[in-house]
This record gives sequence, structure tokens and C-alpha cells, in this order.
Amino acid sequence: MGRRRNARVLALTFMYQYDLKTYEKMEDIIHYTLFMDEYEVDVVNYATRLASGVIKAMEEVDELIIKSAENWTIGRMATLDRNILRISIFEMLYEKDVPKNVTINEAVEMAKMYSTEKSGEFVNGILDKISKTFIKDKK
Repeated sequence: MGRRRNARVLALTFMYQYDLKTYEKMEDIIHYTLFMDEYEVDVVNYATRLASGVIKAMEEVDELIIKSAENWTIGRMATLDRNILRISIFEMLYEKDVPKNVTINEAVEMAKMYSTEKSGEFVNGILDKISKTFIKDKK
């Protein structure tokens, strides 16, 4: 796996724990997770930037999900799908050096690998709609 993919998976681990309220603060989640495993510094830095950024932009990110996920509420989504979407939307909005299609492809692969049988398709549909409707200025 590439470093960015490793960072996205690590960010997903952080967000999953945050969503399950394992700890109240993202800093505690990061500290505990890094205590349990070793990661390359650039992987940790990018994962931390993604997860911390999602927390700060959660309202904006969730609003885009709500607008794009017809007949779905945030709470009804599988926890992994919801957090894959959050990380990917944040990346599309704020990580200008990452092309949208790369973000979407990585999200779909993570959904297929870590979530349900239909998650790849679900995540792809929502991210495609968001990228075409709300994030037009990025390639």
C-alpha cells in the first residue's frame, strides 16, 4: 500500500474510534492508536491532518453528505461508510494537491475492503455527486 493510502486508512481508524466515542478527544485517539502500532512519520502526519480537519469541518462535510445522499440520514449510514465519506469530502475540499478522481478511487477501494458488499457503490455514488455538484473547481 502507498503512503497516502496508509494515511487514509489510519485516518479512518481515528474517525471510526471518534464516531464510536472510544475517547472524547481526537488527540487521545491518535495517541492511543500510535502507541499500539508503528507508522511512518509522513503517514501519521497526513492521517492526523485528515482526521483533525474532518472534526473541524464536520458540519460542512456532513451537510454535503446530507444534500447528496437521497433517502439517507447520516445516522443510518454504516459507520465506516460515513467516515470514509467524511475523510474523502474533506480531502476533496481542502487537500488541493490530490485530484478528485484519486480521492474517489481510494474511498471506493477502502469501502470495498473494510465495509459492506455494497459500500463501494454507495460511496462512489455520493462522492461522484458531490464532486460534480459542489466541488467543480478542482480536477
